[in-house]
Amino acid sequence: MAYSGALLYDGERWTQWRTGQEPEVAEPWLLLAVHGSDHVEVRYRPHRSASGVVHLGRKPVGAIETDVAGEAAALADWWVAVHGDARRRREIEDVMTGYLTNRPARAGHDGDQVDEGDEFADVKASRLLVALGLPVPDRLVQ
Repeated sequence: MAYSGALLYDGERWTQWRTGQEPEVAEPWLLLAVHGSDHVEVRYRPHRSASGVVHLGRKPVGAIETDVAGEAAALADWWVAVHGDARRRREIEDVMTGYLTNRPARAGHDGDQVDEGDEFADVKASRLLVALGLPVPDRLVQ
């Protein structure tokens, strides 16, 4: 059974968080609200002029369409704030654009099964964290 709950990255480590509650910690931070394998809401600060909210998997009814370019740029800035390496900012922005672009499910490595990262939001979130250079919380991969 997939994990459901909220996890907060405070720039150093992951902690369990209360779903629906905005973190009152120093920036930069990243909050995952995981709803099983169907949907993961990613909130992050700082977020420049972007919304600071990204949905992976099935978007909830009424969710605003993601500005892929704006959120990818803001996540790249967030990455620089966490890692302190502005030289890789453009590369990270390009990688984030790939993760935030909705596309049909692709064939997996075996050719006939769907890639889990396209099908399951929690898997996609784990891969996004790896791309951001963050540790993946144990609860997300159990």
